[in-house]
Amino acid sequence: MDREEIEARAWTLLEAADDVRVPVDVIRACLKQGVAVMEATFPDDTSGMVRREDRGPVIYVNRAHPTTRKRFTVAHELGHVSLGHLAEGAALTDRDGDLYLFRVTGGAHDGREVEANRFAAALLMPARLVLGEADRLGGTLDTRLLAERFWVSEAAMGVRLRDLLPQAAVGR
Repeated sequence: MDREEIEARAWTLLEAADDVRVPVDVIRACLKQGVAVMEATFPDDTSGMVRREDRGPVIYVNRAHPTTRKRFTVAHELGHVSLGHLAEGAALTDRDGDLYLFRVTGGAHDGREVEANRFAAALLMPARLVLGEADRLGGTLDTRLLAERFWVSEAAMGVRLRDLLPQAAVGR
């Protein structure tokens, strides 16, 4: 799936959740899609997972991780649901055919993981809202300030800004 289609799907989901504001309420977006979110205990290198259950998809997020990490994990797992990855074959599934794991270290080279990461970035940091906030800040691309406004990590905001404005000077 190409970048523009992922951006459009994330924006449509925000509009459907009536949540086009800063910061995005990722839990509300999940609930509007019929996806439950729960905290769970995982090893530190596991951010979360999504599993198909009788009541529908459930996202489990590592309770020990910082809020910004949890938000990105929830958005990433919602990406798997929204992009149809739960309905696909066994490449990223466990023996029951219904689990996707997202680990902090690794997994990003699989196409579905890249798509889910792009979806998460587009959902939590929609292009028009990021650019609008940058304008409100006097045209600054201050990664720290924008990260605080969007409740994401500075690293995530830095990647998003470089993705949106590859020629711009991103930083502080």
